[in-house]
Amino acid sequence: MKALADELAQVEVASPARDAKTREMRAKAAKESLTKREVDTLLAIGKAYLQANAPDVAEMWALRALKSAEKRSDEGRQESVGFSQWLLGDTYTHLSMRERDLKQRTELINKAIDNYKAVYEKVPTHSVAGNNLAWLLAKERGDADAAYAIVQRMRQSRFSQSIIGGERLSLDFLDTLGVVYGESKHFDEAVVVFKEAARRYTTEPLIFLHLGKSYAGVGSQRDAAENLNRAARLADERADRTKNLTEKAKWQALGAEARREQQNLVRR
Repeated sequence: MKALADELAQVEVASPARDAKTREMRAKAAKESLTKREVDTLLAIGKAYLQANAPDVAEMWALRALKSAEKRSDEGRQESVGFSQWLLGDTYTHLSMRERDLKQRTELINKAIDNYKAVYEKVPTHSVAGNNLAWLLAKERGDADAAYAIVQRMRQSRFSQSIIGGERLSLDFLDTLGVVYGESKHFDEAVVVFKEAARRYTTEPLIFLHLGKSYAGVGSQRDAAENLNRAARLADERADRTKNLTEKAKWQALGAEARREQQNLVRR
């Protein structure tokens, strides 16, 4: 870019060096600084378009950010590449939600998985990339075992390697756990983690939905019915309280799912 070249020239003029090696080091440092700012700017624009529900435009900016990030040679290269791939993963996920053609949708899902996996493999503690990767593997690719391995690794404490209890996990991650444990048939573990989570999230419909489904998985129909009924009631209360149409639809859908699960118990 001409702007980068001009700024580099100004740095050279403003900072005369005594020898060629010093000039080279200063020029390299200046270039890396400019490249980082360029990547950060491209990422910010891409995120803005994604938040504005324009993932097709966000993809263009995310790809430009990745291209610029890959040109970095300093210690910040991996971080910049990771942020770019994370944004691409989110972008392809959003694009897949609006795609009606099955083949095109599958390709977008695969692109999202590839980008989340690239981030997760570099940084296994990246909670968002790991969470989204596990969700897509379980729900979209049908690879429940791989998804289970990811969430179990994410549940491990960084220091003691012990499993983190449900009461210490975020709602987003608990939702993913419910999906992955259900798809991989780890219902006993699911009952334990959602009983722990219920002690903290006492009014969260999602927790009792997953707890009810987990109880159904282990054959405890009475406990399943009780928790599914609680999930439906709490979801109805949330839907009645909110005036936001998107939120109202979300809680109505959760309540409807809880009732479907109750009906499934009767048929068993």
